[in-house]
Amino acid sequence: MVSRQSLLCVGSFAVNDVVHANGDTEMNVPAGNALYSALGALHILPNVSVAAVIGQDWKNNAISSLEALGTDCSLVLPHDNPSLRAWVVYENSCDRRYLLRSPKIISLTPNPLAPPQSEEETTTFASVARELHSNNCPRPQNMENLLSQFSGIHICPMPINIVRQWIHAIRRTSDALISLDPPPFESEAPEFEALLDEVDIFIPSEAEANTMYPNISPETFLLKMRDMGIPQCVLKLGAQGCIGFTNHSSEILRVPAYTHGKTVDTTGAGDVFCGAFLGSYLKDKELREAMCKASAVASMYTESFDPFAAHQYTSTELEHRVATIRETL
Repeated sequence: MVSRQSLLCVGSFAVNDVVHANGDTEMNVPAGNALYSALGALHILPNVSVAAVIGQDWKNNAISSLEALGTDCSLVLPHDNPSLRAWVVYENSCDRRYLLRSPKIISLTPNPLAPPQSEEETTTFASVARELHSNNCPRPQNMENLLSQFSGIHICPMPINIVRQWIHAIRRTSDALISLDPPPFESEAPEFEALLDEVDIFIPSEAEANTMYPNISPETFLLKMRDMGIPQCVLKLGAQGCIGFTNHSSEILRVPAYTHGKTVDTTGAGDVFCGAFLGSYLKDKELREAMCKASAVASMYTESFDPFAAHQYTSTELEHRVATIRETL
């Protein structure tokens, strides 16, 4: 199926029904963390695969578009449940709100201005939301014999029990580098920290870092990750770029964002960053360079609402953006 020196992105596919601030609508827009991380990696590596599931209502061209770019989608499997689907409502500020479209979710929140109020309603809502997300995440069963073919495997945000399954399956069968964008942080910190013992590269956002450890500065968070023994950690800071470390050096590396484009939509930019980062790190094993390339690739995805639009940019444009970022270091 694939060859060595390739990357597998594991996570969710989703469908967004979009309402723009001017009233325009787009239905069946492909989305999801696995889609975006694979798109980001494709700017760096030619051999990218994706593991995800699609529901019975999946009706868009995302898979054929990914395959046209060279992605192996043979591990994107159908299932009998509805896809992960939401209304995405944009404001002129580029802020956006998500309203899940699962029938069970809708029955629990008939009025989006009045979310569940009682403890029982809140518990039921959270349980149904977790079930919806879980149903739309791939499992490693029946794929373990394929995992040794990958040099790197990026695990997108998924429920912690599914993340655990993937990490353990990879470690049993493969020597692939594992990068992790953290799951929704609902578990006790020690349970999550135990997962990090088996991860090679941890790539959270600043918001996720603050959810894990409230009121912690980015620098202090990195020092905590270093003390825990994580080999590499990169903290995504959005428009402020990223900071990170590798256990090969005591230095905290700082890389700014590319700021010369016009930001239209930041959907998926963090997932794009992760895919591009691992792709670059697999090629060069150089942390700062991977941070620069990931920041440059992510910037191209903030300039359009179309998740595939960034692949119209040439490699020359990517090199220009990387060089611009390097000049500011």
